[in-house]
Amino acid sequence: MKQFWKTGVALLVLAGLAFYIGRYEWGQEIEDEPRESILVVDEETVTGISIETQEGEAIRLAREGEEWRMSAPFEAPADGSAVDSLLTRVGELEAEEVVVEATDDLAQFGLAPPSRTVTVTVEGETEPRVVEFGRKAPTGSAVYARTPSSPRVYTVASWVESSFDKKPFDLRDRDVLHVKRDDVRILEVAGPEGDYALARTDAGEWAFTEPLATRAGRWSVDGLLGTLENLRMES
Repeated sequence: MKQFWKTGVALLVLAGLAFYIGRYEWGQEIEDEPRESILVVDEETVTGISIETQEGEAIRLAREGEEWRMSAPFEAPADGSAVDSLLTRVGELEAEEVVVEATDDLAQFGLAPPSRTVTVTVEGETEPRVVEFGRKAPTGSAVYARTPSSPRVYTVASWVESSFDKKPFDLRDRDVLHVKRDDVRILEVAGPEGDYALARTDAGEWAFTEPLATRAGRWSVDGLLGTLENLRMES
């Protein structure tokens, strides 16, 4: 009887272990299942991107050679890194789940009209690629979304959608001088505490040329150049 009791306990332990392993592997299979991409976009082929809100505000950006330029709501050079970040978010736009395969009532999802519309133009394509965002899902961690080319309504992570919540100032080029510290050869400063001038030597060191010729502090000059290089508009 004692031996049978031990055998029974061992069988229960093995059964529990098998259940745990099976549940873990099933969960991994679900977790690793690839999500459906809403917009499949190669960033290198994108020639334009626009963001429009329900209130009628619109930001339009176009690629000009290797640079980006804002055409609406005003003409200005665009911040290339900020635009690249937007394109990365477009490429990461995946459906968390398909809510409905088709519906005649988009208003219940906040999609008639959408709260925000992102339009991407791609080189060689006559029709732009569009994604529309609606209201938040009941969980609060996702929003409803759709593409006009499909009858489906999806949910996408709200943090991805919020990355398109931009103002024109967020995407315009805010660099003041457009200078790289390694390209600077001469630096002249004029101010109430006196004027001075610096020049980079052939050996890469810095030296004062005004008001007298003498060596300059290498790290101090580098810090000054870094400040100039990163000088950006705040308003």
